Amino acid sequence: MKTCLGVPTLVLLFSLTFLLCSVTLLRMGDLEEQRAVIKFFAKTGAMPMECWNKLKEGFGNQTVTPKTVCQWFRKFNSGITSIKDKQRPGHPKSVRMPANIQKVQDRLQQDRCSSLQDLSDDVGIKTSSLYTILKKDLHLSKLAPKFVPKVLTNEQKRFRMKLCQDNIDSLKSDPSFLSRIVTGDKCWVSLLEVELKKDSKEWYPKGTHAERPLKAIRNRSLRKVMVTVFFDDSGAVLVEFLPPGETVNEDYYCEILRTLKERIRCNRPHLWGGGRNEDHKFLLHHDNVSPHTSVLTLALIGSSGIDMVPHPPTPLILRLAIFFFSLASSLNCVGTSTGTWQT
Repeated sequence: MKTCLGVPTLVLLFSLTFLLCSVTLLRMGDLEEQRAVIKFFAKTGAMPMECWNKLKEGFGNQTVTPKTVCQWFRKFNSGITSIKDKQRPGHPKSVRMPANIQKVQDRLQQDRCSSLQDLSDDVGIKTSSLYTILKKDLHLSKLAPKFVPKVLTNEQKRFRMKLCQDNIDSLKSDPSFLSRIVTGDKCWVSLLEVELKKDSKEWYPKGTHAERPLKAIRNRSLRKVMVTVFFDDSGAVLVEFLPPGETVNEDYYCEILRTLKERIRCNRPHLWGGGRNEDHKFLLHHDNVSPHTSVLTLALIGSSGIDMVPHPPTPLILRLAIFFFSLASSLNCVGTSTGTWQT
């Protein structure tokens, strides 16, 4: 929003500025006159308060404070003869010069994790000025890395892309590929899940100003139990809780696989094959933890004729359900997208 100032307003501003400058000059003149009086009393051996009382009679409200009188007494007694202020250097020179900016940039090229104090010690610039250079001249901001449990290597990424491409080819040749997959995973669950505050909200007529209900705070149970879940596109196939005092090892997992086979035979007959070899139509998918890849587990899977869906190298932040949800979304869009795949 622009403001237009008329000629009378500009004249008034100029007059006020001139008046302030005149008052400042008069004030400086009064100070020098008072210092001359203080110098006289200091040379005669008078006391500072006696000098201040005489200044009060002559200058009234413009008199300097008794503390200032004592300070000038000490100066004149120490040998200072001038009643004028010392010359000041004026506005300090700025350190935001091209040479200093380049020095800071070169230092950051060597170590981008340097703190402000480390940079200040190396380049010889105050932290406040250094911060201004980093923000306004170099347009930098310190960004912390995102910590993840695992980072895939290039070889693992290529292997992951190969398995994904194999799954796409399998879907093209068999439209029921995704519906045949039975995925298994494990997780810890609390024995008592606390109701969230938003789940406790109640509907009231608008304008009634009903008193908010009270509810005691409950903490989540510290006791947990591990649950193993196998599911397909129709829902859960098997939910198994780990008995107290046991651990998930190859014997426990093999027993779960035997239970899973029986559950699929009873509840998912369309995924159960016939014949002497009992060829199964379902495809088993689980991650690569040690109970799943042990010799005993692999021998049971091979003797049962269960086909496996290879699990690609996956960061631990990706769970199996999330992986297959994204895989299903990608496969359903095959042939309709015009974009390119990017890692």
